[in-house]
Amino acid sequence: MFSVEELRFAQKYPFSSTAKRVVRQSNLSLGELPVEVIERAEVLVRNALQGIEYKANVVSSQGLLLNEVLAFPVAKIIVSCIGKDEAIRKFSVLIAANTLRHLEAEQPETLFAIAADLSIRFDLSEGGQEFARVVLPDFLAAGTKDEFMKLVNKKVEKGKVVLSRASFEKFLSYAVEKNVLSSLPVDVTGIPKNFGEISRRLYSGAVEQQKKQFEGIPSGKVKPEFFPPCFKRLYSDILVGKKLGHIERFNLATFLLAVGMPQERVIDLYKATPNFDENTTRYHVARLAGRSGKQYSASSCSKLAEYGLRLPDCPCNASTKIKHPLQVYRKAFSEKDSPTQNEA
Repeated sequence: MFSVEELRFAQKYPFSSTAKRVVRQSNLSLGELPVEVIERAEVLVRNALQGIEYKANVVSSQGLLLNEVLAFPVAKIIVSCIGKDEAIRKFSVLIAANTLRHLEAEQPETLFAIAADLSIRFDLSEGGQEFARVVLPDFLAAGTKDEFMKLVNKKVEKGKVVLSRASFEKFLSYAVEKNVLSSLPVDVTGIPKNFGEISRRLYSGAVEQQKKQFEGIPSGKVKPEFFPPCFKRLYSDILVGKKLGHIERFNLATFLLAVGMPQERVIDLYKATPNFDENTTRYHVARLAGRSGKQYSASSCSKLAEYGLRLPDCPCNASTKIKHPLQVYRKAFSEKDSPTQNEA
């Protein structure tokens, strides 16, 4: 029997060796899963698909904690049944975001334990702002996305990348994302029929939710003054030719396309940026708009926060009801005159 402390650790870090040991010793039978486990797994997958933060139940009962731990492998089965690369990516991102949130409240020893669990080679640093030194190949393998986490912005000594605590936490979250991503999809041969039904229902619900985000977005001239603060800043930056990072360029382009800006206008905006390449920009914008058959959706507020793009004055910080920047844009129109009147 596992202690409450072990189960809590496994709940927070479901990819860990501790969590795997809990699942293994629980003799999980897919045909006899408690309803509570399936329900928690559904919430986990639904939140991932819709870009919503997942908060595990805060409980002290060993039985309830075990249900939370078992929900993770069940959720992986559901995601695998969906069979979409985007679903797998979103699920991996959600687990990584949860990990980062938990790590920020942990003692250093827990961070080191997670790093060791992920087979990351590192040394403790000498103190001050330096927290840990990660072996260069392991740092690069995590595939960091944020500009401040790029190798060019980090101190490297004797083949090791020097990281502050905050950077080490962020690095671990990237490593977790890659760890979960590489473990999917799982083999779903011979699984109970209800898993297929659950996966179809959750995916259909996510698609419908995505459609609702676009409903009410007025056609016609795009109104930058109605953008939420995060996109007002990015839009202003690109107008003056400021260099934007990859994540910033990606999110701005998907948002502008979502609010109805024509592809040619988006491309024109990027002409002011340093190192502009029209052919490359044209290719990527067309791809984001769905030329390959897959249209990229604008990021949710939680995703923007994960990317470090959410600003203190963004409305989602003041209201849990606001989960997507398109809600802010749509609401701004509804509180003003109609688009036709505004443009007169």
